[in-house]
Amino acid sequence: MQRHTDTPASVCRMLWLPAGRISRVNGRARLRVTRGLVWLTVDGQLDDHLLEAGERFVLRRGDRALLQALDATAGVEIVERAPATWRQWFIALLRDAGLRLAGVRA
Repeated sequence: MQRHTDTPASVCRMLWLPAGRISRVNGRARLRVTRGLVWLTVDGQLDDHLLEAGERFVLRRGDRALLQALDATAGVEIVERAPATWRQWFIALLRDAGLRLAGVRA
């Protein structure tokens, strides 16, 4: 089975928000409400969003969002790009520049 190394790895974490609690999410991420009702606002956007269990929202790079649970404890699944290691970053930089390293497979 061949691994696809060009697909960036991602990290999934759960955020549990008690009713009324506010949390900030910064940067590129995919959000999915798993439980409860969540109010979401993104800095610089005029519209706010109410998300129920099962609904999704995508944040773009540079977005800064506030989330608040409006009823009982809400659950939000957050999927973000995994941070690259220094070696992965460096190899990608060289590959993008069109350079090849003998014996190194990216």
